[in-house]
Formats: sequence, C-alpha cells, structure tokens
Amino acid sequence: MAERAVGPMSYRALSLLVLGLVFAFLLVLAGAFRFFVRSENDRDLRLAEEHTRAMAQAHEVALQHILDGYRKQLLVLARLIEVEAPPEFLQAKLDAMVAADPKLMDILLLDGAGKVRLWTGSTPAPEVAERPYFSEHLKDHQKKWPLISPPLRSLVHQERWFSSLSLCSRDSAGELLGVSVLIIDLDALPAAFDEDEHFRDGSATLVVADTAGTVLFRLPRTEGATGSVLTVTAAWPGELPRERIRHLVSRFDGKQRILVHRRLLNYPLQISATTDKTALLRAAGRRNRFGGGIYLLILAVSGVATVLLLSGLRSRERQEELLAEKEERLRFLTENMADVVWAMDGDLRYTYCSPSVEGLRGIKVEELLTEPMKNSVTPDYLPIISEQLAATAAGIKSGELQSPVDRRLVVEQPRRDGTTIWSEVAARLFYDGEGRLKKIHGVSRDISQRHRVEQELRRTAAELARSNAELEQFAYAISHDMRQPLRMISGHLQLLERSLAEGLPEEERASLRFAVEGARRLDQMIVGLLFYSRVGRKSDPMALLSAREALEEALLFLGPAISESSAVIRVEGDWPQVVASRDELVRLLLNLIGNAVKYVHPEVVPEVVVVSKVSDEKWRVTIRDNGIGINPDQTERLFKVFSRLQPRSRYEGEGLGLALCRRIIEHHRGAIGVEASGEGRGSSFWFELPLSQPPPKVGNPEPMPDQGSL
Repeated sequence: MAERAVGPMSYRALSLLVLGLVFAFLLVLAGAFRFFVRSENDRDLRLAEEHTRAMAQAHEVALQHILDGYRKQLLVLARLIEVEAPPEFLQAKLDAMVAADPKLMDILLLDGAGKVRLWTGSTPAPEVAERPYFSEHLKDHQKKWPLISPPLRSLVHQERWFSSLSLCSRDSAGELLGVSVLIIDLDALPAAFDEDEHFRDGSATLVVADTAGTVLFRLPRTEGATGSVLTVTAAWPGELPRERIRHLVSRFDGKQRILVHRRLLNYPLQISATTDKTALLRAAGRRNRFGGGIYLLILAVSGVATVLLLSGLRSRERQEELLAEKEERLRFLTENMADVVWAMDGDLRYTYCSPSVEGLRGIKVEELLTEPMKNSVTPDYLPIISEQLAATAAGIKSGELQSPVDRRLVVEQPRRDGTTIWSEVAARLFYDGEGRLKKIHGVSRDISQRHRVEQELRRTAAELARSNAELEQFAYAISHDMRQPLRMISGHLQLLERSLAEGLPEEERASLRFAVEGARRLDQMIVGLLFYSRVGRKSDPMALLSAREALEEALLFLGPAISESSAVIRVEGDWPQVVASRDELVRLLLNLIGNAVKYVHPEVVPEVVVVSKVSDEKWRVTIRDNGIGINPDQTERLFKVFSRLQPRSRYEGEGLGLALCRRIIEHHRGAIGVEASGEGRGSSFWFELPLSQPPPKVGNPEPMPDQGSL
C-alpha cells in the first residue's frame, strides 16, 4: 500500500518540477523579449524626440530671424521720429515697408497721447490709445526692447487676427515722443513656416504662443486656434524653462504627440513643435504582436503537456476562488449602494433585498421578505404592473419575446411613516417556455426629487404658455380697439379743418394740421403694433414655398416706390424652396428692401443688391444699398420697437419696421443683423433661416388690419 501511494505523489512532484522549469524558461524568455522591445521602442522614441527638437530649433531660428528684422525696422522708425523726419518721407517709408512684406498688415506711428500720426491704411485712422501696444509703453516708456502684444482683432480689417511689435521713441530728456507699431498679420505669418510637407499632412504641428500661453497661430491651420490658451503654459509657475519635452494628446486633433516647447531668448514668445506618435505606436505594436506570437507558440508547445497534469485541480480551485471573489464584490456593492437591489420568485415574493431599502422606505429587510409585492407599491400601480406581466407572458408564449425580458417602470411606493416616494424600477424577468414567471431581478432608484422638479417644470411651462397667450391677445385687443375712437378724433378734426379753415388765423390752422397729422401717425403706430402682435399667431401657416416667388411679390408691392425713386434692384444667387409663413416672409423682404430704397440722399439714385446663398442647411439673404448708412455704435437700437435713428423731418416712419423683421426672424428660428461702416457708406442687412426643422405651427391666419389713412 505504501509503495503504491508513493507513485502518484512522485508523479505530481515531478510534474510540479517540470512545470516550474518551463515557467522559469518562459519567464526568462519573456524578460529578454521585453528588454528587446523596450530598447527598440526607447531608441525610436529618442530619435523622434531629437527630430522634434531639431524641428523646433529650426523654426525658432526662423522666427527669431523674422522678429530681429522687424526690430531693426522699428529702430529705424524710432530714430526717424526722434530726428523729426518729414511726414512725407515717413509715409513713403511706411508704405514701402508694407508693400515689401506680405506679413505686415499695417504700420502705425503714434504720438505721445496714443493718436495715430501716420499709418498705411486708407480708411480713417482707428482709435488705438487703449490698445496694449500703446498702453504698455505709456506705463513704462523706458523699455529699449520691442513689446509683442497677444493676438488682437483688427478694428479695420474685418476683425482679422494680428499681433503687434512696437517700440517707443524718447526725446533727449527721456520723455515719450511716440510709438512705432508693426501690425503682423497672423493669417500671413504662418506662410513663412508652411513649406514643411509634414505640416500639410498633419504628422507635425507648430504652435507659436506668448509666454502667457495665448496662441498666435498653429500649423496646420486650425479654426479657433488663434487666441486660445495653452493650459499647460497658463498653469506653469514662474518663468517658463528654456526647453521642455512632453508626451501628450493634442487638444486640437486628439492625436498622441511628442511635444517640444522652446522659449525664445529675446522675445516673450514660445514655439511648440510636435510630431505624431502614431508611427511609433504602430511599430511598437508590430513588435509586441510578433514577439507575443512567438512567445505564445513556445508557451503552447512547451507547456501544454505539463499544464494538463494539474489543469483539473487548478481549474476547479481557481473557479472556486473566482466565484468567491465575485460573490464578495457583488455583496459589497449591493450592501453599500444607494439603489435597492432585489429579487423575487415566480409568486412575486421577495427572496433578496439589499439593506439600502431601510433608508429608502423605512422598512427592515427581514420585514420586507415576509411581505407580498403588492405592499411595495401604491394601489394605483398594481393594475399597471399586472398588465405588463400579462403582456410579457403572452409575448413569451407567442414567440415575439425571448426570456429574459427587461422592463422599466416608474412607480409610487409607500413608506413606513405613511409618506410615499417615487422610484424608477429596472427589472429583468425570467420565464420558462410556457410563459410562466420564474423569477425577477431588479434595481430601484429613488427619483422623488427629480419627479418633484419635473412636475414643477411642467406647471411652470403651462403657466408661462398661458401667460404669453394672454399677453399677445391683450396687445392685439388694445391695439385693435384703440383705432375706432382714434378714427372718430381724426374725422372730427378734419371736419373742423374744412369748416373753419378760412376763418382761423394761420397759427391755429397749423395747430389743427399738427393734430390731424399726430392722429394719422398714431394710427400708423397702432397698425404696426397689430402686425407685430400677429407674428407667429395670426399669420399664414408654415409651408414649403418658393423664396423667389415671395421676393417677386414683395417687389410688386414696392413697384410705385421703385418707380418714383428710379431705384436699381439687382437680384443674385440661388433662391431655394424654404419652409416659412408666406405673408411673414413677404413682409420681411418688403421692409428690408423698402428701407434700402427709402433711406438714401435725395440726389442719389438708390442701388440695391439682393443676394441669396444656401449653405449648411441654412438660407442667407443679404440686402446691400448705397444709402445714408448707419453709425456702427447705433446698430443695437435698430431692431427695437419705436426706435428711430433719423428724424421724421427727413424720412417718414414709426420705428416699427425692423422690430417687426426681428420678430418674424425669431418666429422662424433664424438670425438677423446689419453690417455698417458709418454714415454715408451704405449698409448691408442680412438674415438667415433654416431650410429644415420648421418652427411649430401657428394659428389660423386672419385678415390683416386696414392700413388706409384716417
């Protein structure tokens, strides 16, 4: 018996020894492979870092060269200012510098008060005293090195991005004479670095920013990059180091990159060059896969026999360990989570419930396990639950559903203290092939707070809708009912004017005319308010219609005004089919084009260009004119009710036309605006409407109010 017992034990010991030797060999092989792969990956990484550093250094030298050239130009200009060179000579010098360098947007020479003495622009000189390229010199004009501003929006070049390089001039006493400013176009500056083909395919990037982290430009060009802030730089404590190397995921394109930061020595700028790590990661992945395949092959060949010796015992042992771990994790989760985890049998009795039910419903687990399910919901929800269970069982029987079936339901549950809570229940139902319920596993979550908020939001929304409807109806009723007594006043005033005109002095006849004219204008204002209150409420319903037909209808209404003023109307672009209210769209075009014809100098023939453009599921219309123009500071007042920029002595109107346009655009979920350069320069009104996703339907149309004179 003893000899027979030794055999199995020796065989097991030998198997363990062989298994140990195989594992030791595999560990050595794995370590050698790991060392080889890591060495190759580290070598590639070092080469990539050196390449990125070399690229950053090369572009740093190029940028330094450009800035040094600009510094020399500023020194020349500062010297010319100090020796009081003639303005004609200075202007010619500035124009020649801008013409020779496409990277220069403008050059400005400022006096000691920050006003522009000379500049290369053709429009009136902008007000720049508050710009940092002057204000910083005003604070400290003893600086002998040029200042570089963060990216700024141009005041005269359609808000293009620029950065300035500025240097102050001082007299013999050290007082500020003025500031020379080079305006560097941040759209043109990157062209000096854009020759590298890696920038075009995105495998390399270049970012130039100031030391505060504000980006001047990025290659390849990325919308929104200029003016953004590099968070790593902004959060860096103290002075930036001369060079930093990091590995990160780019926030611009989401790629993993090698990043080299280099701070310029003589200027408060930094260059960040990156290279794409994708190729490195692919190479590392190929090495890992190749070595892993060889390793797995050796492992399979050398270990299959030895592993089989103990596979049964170890497998069972491991399964028991895993099962115990899973049970422990599950128990920990269910006993410590806020949601209630529960289980029921086929008779709808609880077989398990997590301890969180005591905090949720104020009932102990032991008590819950002795109660039927019907005690866990309020009576109103019992029929709903029964109906869902029956429908699910029928679906299982018919084959439409397969067990298990997931269901979600919001129910009201009673608490031990007599109150109730709202719970969101997610349940998984298990059925047999005959449609009989076997068990239910579920999770209940307390959503009482969310339910109260949703109920309050619904009440608030209903109250707001009712209030808006009452306000609109009130405005319409007031405007409509005021017209009848106003007509009576006007009519009697006209009768008095006809009957007493010959017998009254001129001053009293003028007063009577003013009263009649005031009544007429008040009537027009009321009519405008009626139109304003009807938008979106008593207008044509939304429908697919031809934008060109709406334009032609508006031009037909404007025929007399166009003929009287000899206006020239040009229509351009593609006029699509749009979803809109027909009468509102015609009114919108009528008001905008009518204003373009109306607001011109008497000796000028109106010229109006109406352009339609479709892009990105939006329809944009622009109306450009050669009229009296608009002060840009007054554009915010244009679309307000009863807001006028011109006196009635020059142009008739009540100040409601553009407010009505804005309300029509809001009803169509669009946008409207104006672009103006100043008085006497004409203006461009524009609006955008979506081609799809039409606004909600409005009420039935009704006849528009009588617009005849009183």
